[in-house]
Amino acid sequence: MHPDLVRMVEICFERNVKKVYINTNGIRLAKDRDLVRRLAAIDAGRDRLQFYLQFDGFADDTYAKIRGARGLLSIKRQAIENALEVGLFVLPVMTVTRGINLHEIGQVLQMVRDYHPRMTTLMLQPAFYSGRYENGRDQRLTMAEVIHEVVLQSDGLFTLEDFGPIPCSEPNCFGIAAAVVHGEKVTPISRYFPRVETWANSDVTTLVSSFSDRLPQHMLEDLADDEVVESLLDLLTVDVETSDWTDYHNFIVVAIKPFMDAHTYDQDRIDRCCTHMVNRSGDPVSFCEYNALHRPLGRL
Repeated sequence: MHPDLVRMVEICFERNVKKVYINTNGIRLAKDRDLVRRLAAIDAGRDRLQFYLQFDGFADDTYAKIRGARGLLSIKRQAIENALEVGLFVLPVMTVTRGINLHEIGQVLQMVRDYHPRMTTLMLQPAFYSGRYENGRDQRLTMAEVIHEVVLQSDGLFTLEDFGPIPCSEPNCFGIAAAVVHGEKVTPISRYFPRVETWANSDVTTLVSSFSDRLPQHMLEDLADDEVVESLLDLLTVDVETSDWTDYHNFIVVAIKPFMDAHTYDQDRIDRCCTHMVNRSGDPVSFCEYNALHRPLGRL
């Protein structure tokens, strides 16, 4: 909606920002193909621009309850079609809510698989209560519950062991599972990563620091497919400073981000946060801290 959006994206690339995500509900993407084409021209096939698309499921009633409007599903589908048509990436972001769309996780994950490699990641965000939406706080979902639903609804692709945290944040702040795609084969790989409780061990630290050169032996034995291992090694040896990101198309990722609100505020998580926004003074601040404590009422 911002009149200078195109120029903002240009400036990001001019200053060598490696990835630009446009957070959107998809309405303008669906209605303004010229805008989509202009953004694609800026990206110029470098695969560094993605639309972080609000996508809550396949039932129109879901959007009526969560977003307060009907007819949004067809708009979401058109936005996806317009973006993929010009070679841009779409990352569906699902606000998961008990009693409304929890059962749709598997369908949205299948959509990611169907559109791969132009969709590689499904972001699941359990509903949190710091905006206009209220579903009753007794309906709150935990990250563990969402992980269990992914396992139940992914037709055996993922197991509980596939999910773990990311190194830059408190373990309860982010859950992620990854699979490598080779042809028609989708092979979960995150189950082979060291468990978070072992990350401080010296042998694990050594393994992580040299991960681009070797894989754990049990991982090699379990995968037992030379082509999959070769593909994975190729991904791990990419130089992130010079990569054009195309190698990362070979992943399918499910990520879970349980943002906090005033009722679930945890200072330990805030202190280790790695998801920041810039406040009105120009300083980086934890996204959750800003929402819970500092956001002016009714304003960004």
